[in-house]
Amino acid sequence: MLKNIQYKYFGVSAKTESVIVRELNSERLMTLVNDWRVSQGYLKYESHPALCKIANNRLEQIKSEYSHNKFVQKYENYPSYVSENLVFAIDDDESALNAWLSSTTGHREAIEAPFKYSCIAASGVHAVQIFSNCEKGCP
Repeated sequence: MLKNIQYKYFGVSAKTESVIVRELNSERLMTLVNDWRVSQGYLKYESHPALCKIANNRLEQIKSEYSHNKFVQKYENYPSYVSENLVFAIDDDESALNAWLSSTTGHREAIEAPFKYSCIAASGVHAVQIFSNCEKGCP
């Protein structure tokens, strides 16, 4: 993404220049995840509005508290199984996917699991992916 940034030096002069700012993109990251799934013989995820709402809410939460705790507390007893992947401090989609796939703490397993629905919310260097089959209704 190209952004114009104005710099002020000691409040006297200003200079505007264009710089490339890298940040995560929800749609691009979801495309990469689905492309990877297809390359491994899995079905593409379908989007579900309820999961997108959860992902967007979680994105705002993890910007101030990067943890699975609030998610687990809210959804551990939900009738339909719901899972999440988080990523932070990564500013490009390929690196985010690679971090999940090379994780030893269940992120790859979540991507490989037979969930039907998923949604990703991303902003800056944070991303949240929510998964569910919504077999007993989506949250």
